[in-house]
Amino acid sequence: MLKHSFLSLALVLMALFGMSTGMRAATTVTIPTASGEYINWGNADLTHCKTENNGASVGSTGAGTVITFSIKNTVAQDYVMSFLTGAKNLTAELGVTLTDGTNNYLDGTAHVENTGAWTPSTPQTFVIKSLPIGNYTLTIKVNTTTGSYAGNYGNLAFTPLNSYDQVPNPGTITLAKGSYNGQTVESAGNVGYVKNGGTASYTFYNNAEGSYKLHLDICRYNQGGTMNVCIKDVATGTVEVNQNYTIAPDAPASYTANSIQLSGSLSEGLKVMTLTFSDGSSYICNYRNVSLENVGILAEVKSVAIDGQTIVTGDDSDWLCQLPVTYTAGATTISVKAVNGNVTLTAVDGNGNTVKVTDNGNGTFTLPTPAANTTTTVTIELSAVEGATLAKGSYTLKLFHIGTVSITDITVGGVRETSLLEALNSDSHCASLSDKVFTSVPTVVATLIDGSTVTSEGKLNGNSATYQIKGEIGTLSQDYTLTVEGIHTYAPAENDETVDLKFSGTGKTASGTWSNGIYTLSTTALDGWENSSFKLNGSNYIFSVPADAKVKQLIFKSASNNYTTTTPAEITSVSSDGATAYVPSKCDFTQGASYDIVVNIADHTPGKDIDFTLAKNGQPTAWLELTVERVAIETAPVLTAQSVTVSNNHAVVALTFDRVMATTTATIGSQKVTAEGGSSTLYFKVWNLPWSSNNKLVIASGAAKDAYGNANTTDITATVNIGAEPVVEKAAYDYVVSTAEEFKMAVAAVNASNTSADAARKVIFIKSGDYDFGADEQKLTAYNVSLIGESRDGVVLHGNRTGISNPVLNLRDRSGFYLQDLTVKNDLNYGAENKGGVGVAIFGGNKTVMKNVRMLSNQDTQVTGDRAYFENCDIHGTVDFICGGGDNYYVNTNLVLEDRGGNVIVAPSTSATSKWGYVFQNCTIKAMDGATSVTDGSYNLGRPWQNEPRTYYLNTTMQVLPSDNGWTGMGKLPTHFYEYNSLDADGNSIDLSVRGNSPTSTNTYVPVLTSDEASKFTVENVLSGTDSWLPTEQTVNSNATILSVNGTTLSWTAVDNARTYVIFKDGKYLTDQVGTSYTVTEDGVYTVRTANLMGGLGATSNEVTCQNVASGIKSIRSVQKSEGLEHENAYSLSGQRIGTGYKGVVVKKGKKMVRL
Repeated sequence: MLKHSFLSLALVLMALFGMSTGMRAATTVTIPTASGEYINWGNADLTHCKTENNGASVGSTGAGTVITFSIKNTVAQDYVMSFLTGAKNLTAELGVTLTDGTNNYLDGTAHVENTGAWTPSTPQTFVIKSLPIGNYTLTIKVNTTTGSYAGNYGNLAFTPLNSYDQVPNPGTITLAKGSYNGQTVESAGNVGYVKNGGTASYTFYNNAEGSYKLHLDICRYNQGGTMNVCIKDVATGTVEVNQNYTIAPDAPASYTANSIQLSGSLSEGLKVMTLTFSDGSSYICNYRNVSLENVGILAEVKSVAIDGQTIVTGDDSDWLCQLPVTYTAGATTISVKAVNGNVTLTAVDGNGNTVKVTDNGNGTFTLPTPAANTTTTVTIELSAVEGATLAKGSYTLKLFHIGTVSITDITVGGVRETSLLEALNSDSHCASLSDKVFTSVPTVVATLIDGSTVTSEGKLNGNSATYQIKGEIGTLSQDYTLTVEGIHTYAPAENDETVDLKFSGTGKTASGTWSNGIYTLSTTALDGWENSSFKLNGSNYIFSVPADAKVKQLIFKSASNNYTTTTPAEITSVSSDGATAYVPSKCDFTQGASYDIVVNIADHTPGKDIDFTLAKNGQPTAWLELTVERVAIETAPVLTAQSVTVSNNHAVVALTFDRVMATTTATIGSQKVTAEGGSSTLYFKVWNLPWSSNNKLVIASGAAKDAYGNANTTDITATVNIGAEPVVEKAAYDYVVSTAEEFKMAVAAVNASNTSADAARKVIFIKSGDYDFGADEQKLTAYNVSLIGESRDGVVLHGNRTGISNPVLNLRDRSGFYLQDLTVKNDLNYGAENKGGVGVAIFGGNKTVMKNVRMLSNQDTQVTGDRAYFENCDIHGTVDFICGGGDNYYVNTNLVLEDRGGNVIVAPSTSATSKWGYVFQNCTIKAMDGATSVTDGSYNLGRPWQNEPRTYYLNTTMQVLPSDNGWTGMGKLPTHFYEYNSLDADGNSIDLSVRGNSPTSTNTYVPVLTSDEASKFTVENVLSGTDSWLPTEQTVNSNATILSVNGTTLSWTAVDNARTYVIFKDGKYLTDQVGTSYTVTEDGVYTVRTANLMGGLGATSNEVTCQNVASGIKSIRSVQKSEGLEHENAYSLSGQRIGTGYKGVVVKKGKKMVRL
């Protein structure tokens, strides 16, 4: 998740006073940098760049960027100056200098690599030897960039050289000091989550030149993969080791020691070792116990050379040299450079015959030049001198002498077609390809014998194309002709429409079905990424289209695979009754590849299903694009399916037709209900039906119309049966916890028991206390679980987690959660002066309810799920502290701005298929107590993150006012950002005429709702979905009970809407039970609270005080004022007469009583 923080309030003030926000006065930085800390980039003079994440990083860099720090060194020693860089779709070069004005102690270059993301992750490291105590200037300057930006930089530090891992003594590589992209260090100390493309970088100082072995314990997963080991010298940038190590499919699936002899020699100095993983399926391995061992000097062949010729790495040899046509020497001399060893050379020709090699005694060897169009293979044998290690004993060099022009390889449409080579290189130089299918004219690329390539575009004639290929090498040339048949193209007509179908969670109607209300895709298992590709988990698919849709093209966009497979996944068939589908021969889904598979369909009958099948291997992924012709319909709409989903005394009636329908009104009893049109399914939401009733929904004849005006010719009816009013089932709490470990055990238990959406609700009651989970995530993978705290402020669940997908409490995978009366806090810099870092408190939740829940963090405090309801909550944060997708409804909730300028409340990434997004009803925006940086105009209501963001503030009290525009920018997206009836701290209406659109919004509108528009934002409309979910039924307070005492027995009246009764002693949880009496064993003040159907604590009973319980006194009882106690003399236990307002234990006529 890429989200840039705003400038601090200080920078805003500078702008107000006419100072440049691109530059600020430097603050002297003292080194060495404290362990685990980094230098704040805001302490530098910044030109053409900006700080981000409160100075933790710097971005918006470019060709003119200069960053200058004032450095004060307090310890004379060797240093390593380091920082991280990250860039997306560009590379850059930075000049890095450190000087005292007279002497330069550092003058180096940092190479900013294209990491595919702006988050800094690539280490840039420089060794500074013998830096005296004193003052210095550090300058980082962009020298060149290939893009409009020059990357983001972070984690700047000056670290003592001796704090780095030292090799070879002891040689241990500390995994916790590594820099990771994809994988991570797990709690057991190993590196896990290793997948394709994952990298790990470790910086160490090598104190002894020589040959090394890399030792590590590896535990293989799945089919294993390949680990590339690259060791680069920091000072010179020289790659000293670069080799692959295979983690075989049959390697041990438990930790096993591996020793790898490294092929290069390491010089003395600071090194960066990068491990890069590939060729795996899903997870590749875990590893641990990494070390480097010096094994002395290394014998190796450094290079081979032939004067005037180019030598490259061969496909099946160590080196390849192609002698050109113009090479006429009868003999060829090869120079071999070897260290710590002796070499001998032998050679054979293409037929295996020995070729004489002469050793010239000076490191060169001569042999006859191969004849034209022939190859000589030279073998170099290396023997090590005494004391040297031999990593590799045999090398090969292939000499090929080019004689004539020929084609050695050819691709048609990106697919190698080696069967064409013989015909192309024959005397006719002509070939034909006729056994493939293409749905566009393919490009042909021919590789000539000298390695050069020729690209040719075909000339289409009917279903075939002709290609003229002209091969030229020096003065030689040759013409080739290739004919490709089986080409079936389609050019979209003027009236054709393009339909994009991308996965959305709201469209997933069953485990194997997805629909946007118009088009439906059905199989056995289907999932995907929001507003992106489907995960095509099934083999057989039915693609249903509306009755007026004639499909011309079905395109699998960005076809790829989540996993590496030995056999590719591919489309095996596409069919529809009466139609002909042309599926291209290249139709595979391969990891690492991403391209469009175009299926052209002729003679499709409008409305007919399209079936396709996959040979499923791995997990194919793609989103779908259709080319469609709309064909007018003249028949009445046909009802194809209906369903009724009842919840308590309300329901959703779903009527599905064979085409897209217009908005339609029906009746049920005396109610009129309207279903919004625009899809093939009409959803009628019916509320407040009588209990124990049978009802009929009726669409009158002529009332249901399609887009062409065709209407139903007879009444359409659906029966809605409502049962008896349910009774809350009595049940005690399933788990009562008082420590973090007990909480974890309870979560593990419900994760094991509640594995389906119809599982009976489990309630975990959390007693007041501090629940510190450290770095561990608390993840609920169960359905229908309640987390109930003893009190909001008294129950604090917290941990230190970083990253958008690493919350303290994770609810993202399941549904049916209910949280009440607790606090969840991410400790990451919370309350600190530096509030940087993404620290998620709670992530996700579908059909989730939170009541009186407090969330504490800075950036990304809450990442939302699909559908959720929040009542009387507090959410604290700084930047984008409510972010994510789904439809989420907040009522009477405080949005609390932590003490920082430039805050932003929301960053929605609402799916295009979601209608509502974030809705804030009767909420309050306020500053954290004591905050000085949160002032009027210092924050924004929101900014667009991804997809089609939606946010609505209705009847919001803004105790501190946002910027006049209200909204700020991020993603360039269509937005729906609105307000209605916003109020200031005094309850006065705020002038919303000054509001504008987000600066990065791609659409323009007035961001203020009318009263009629605002009235539609009800809980029922926003959250009921297609299953009539009404979360306010879950938050209803259970009624209070009346508590009395008889001797040592507490009794209370039964409450119908109570799930259980919770007994408190002296204000603290004692126990809970479903019965209505309890025997007291200790003195104290007792109350009973009822719990609602979700387990949430409700109203509190009257107090009862019991004393001298152990002595057996049984005369204590609870009384009401109606007993007349206030009219008679009564005394406290100390003997003082008390008044009528006194409550507690009293003495009247020699008896102890409880006065309420």
